Amino acid sequence: MDKFILSFFILGLTINSCNNQKCPEYQYLNELKSYFKKVHDVDFTDPINSNKIFYLLPIKSCEPCIKLNLEMLSGLPKTKLSEILVLIVGDTNDNSLDPEYQKLINEIKEKHMAIIDSESLIYRYETGLALPILIKLEDGACSTYLQIEDRLVPQAKKIIVNSLNK
Repeated sequence: MDKFILSFFILGLTINSCNNQKCPEYQYLNELKSYFKKVHDVDFTDPINSNKIFYLLPIKSCEPCIKLNLEMLSGLPKTKLSEILVLIVGDTNDNSLDPEYQKLINEIKEKHMAIIDSESLIYRYETGLALPILIKLEDGACSTYLQIEDRLVPQAKKIIVNSLNK
């Protein structure tokens, strides 16, 4: 009988562990929601945002990483307001910004809903932003979280493309 109970306990832990790996919870979601609401008047509970991808892109992050992310986002097809929001963090008018980056940022702004946080106010909130981050909401809850280093840009693109094709 004890082995039977122990087996169910281990099975339960395994199932719970697998579910958490499949859909990890972004621990800073409440702070991010607060940032978007207070700074940009974007409410995650608004139906237009409840099934959206939020792509946070600090342009003063690692050099190759930012270029790869900018190229990927600018290469995507034009999206609807309800599909993706790109938050570009940093001064896009900074003279030290690579002109190619500025061109890619302009292309992103033409294709996607984009918000520029030129004063980097997001860093006043505990959001865990260092590298680019993709957060996918489904019914207002975080369903996918990905911190995007260079090698994960193709995975981020796949998440976006799959979401757009639904």
